[in-house]
Amino acid sequence: SSDKPTVLKLYPLSLRKKHNGKRVNDNGGKKGRKSRKRGHDDGTGDGGGGVKDWSIEVANEEGEASTYIIEPFPTTHWLLCPNLKAAISRLEAASETSVTAAEKRLAASPDGFLVSYIAANIRTGKDRWDMLSEEHAQETTRRNWRTLFADRGVGGMPEDNFSEGRVKCLHMQYADHIGMGEKGNVVGLWTEQLLEEAAKEKLELPAKPGC
Repeated sequence: SSDKPTVLKLYPLSLRKKHNGKRVNDNGGKKGRKSRKRGHDDGTGDGGGGVKDWSIEVANEEGEASTYIIEPFPTTHWLLCPNLKAAISRLEAASETSVTAAEKRLAASPDGFLVSYIAANIRTGKDRWDMLSEEHAQETTRRNWRTLFADRGVGGMPEDNFSEGRVKCLHMQYADHIGMGEKGNVVGLWTEQLLEEAAKEKLELPAKPGC
């Protein structure tokens, strides 16, 4: 339906429920592996003893309280349309329109497309940081998390990766291109053009499971 948004802009902090006073194990129950942490506490701000989890208590309708951990969320623009997700997945599955093809195209134009791509990622990082409230910006700075916002590009990609022309998922590039409006994202623009060509020519691209 045309009244539904294509892209959702997300606040750069997320909530994760804390279970039994411990971090949620997100490695599928496998032993011998540590669960991932989006944030990184280095002991700054509490005398070097380690910064405690940034958490809040949330009560449900019955008045039962649960603890939620606040942590950085890397994706600013989230693609919602399932048809677009499927179409972009098919683009990624075709060698001539894949992520690798986009990276090669960037590398072939270091003074043009690559410069534009780097600028788009820097804008996204700045936008992510600027969205934070004053209180949240102060707390993330205290926790030494600032680089996880301002210095990360599309999908949370580190600067040393996007500055070399690495591309993280065409879905994210397209969503960033749509979400940033006129400022755009060159890889997202290419993806948009490929989608238009595929729709016009009704190309049957190879299927790829998932989005």
